[in-house]
Amino acid sequence: GAVLREKAKGLENEGRLARSRAHMLRLEAGEAVSSASSNLSQAAALGRRRLAIKRQAEGDRKGFEASEQQIQKDVNARHLFRQKAAKTLSKVKGLRGKATAYEKLAKADRRAAADTENKEDAQRREVAGDVVE
Repeated sequence: GAVLREKAKGLENEGRLARSRAHMLRLEAGEAVSSASSNLSQAAALGRRRLAIKRQAEGDRKGFEASEQQIQKDVNARHLFRQKAAKTLSKVKGLRGKATAYEKLAKADRRAAADTENKEDAQRREVAGDVVE
């Protein structure tokens, strides 16, 4: 009885731990998502800026070379932000997968704890002579 009770308690604790780990991973994934969307909006802003600079350059031949350099910088920066966003999004997928795995683990631990308690109840009834054959 005591051994099973301890086992059930241990499983419940493992389940609680897995649930909080899943929660932490979900929070981390949320942060990663907002970071990715920030990267994407920065990339979009740079794209708009690039268009504006291009128009300005077309109207102003003297400033053309400086504008071209700025455009190239922006194109490079935009590419970098897009790469960062893609990397972050794949990290998000990984974190979400881990969180789901921990949630499954938590459910399994909860089920195992309940099964262990049921076995203990059955043993108690047998000992008490409640089992009718």
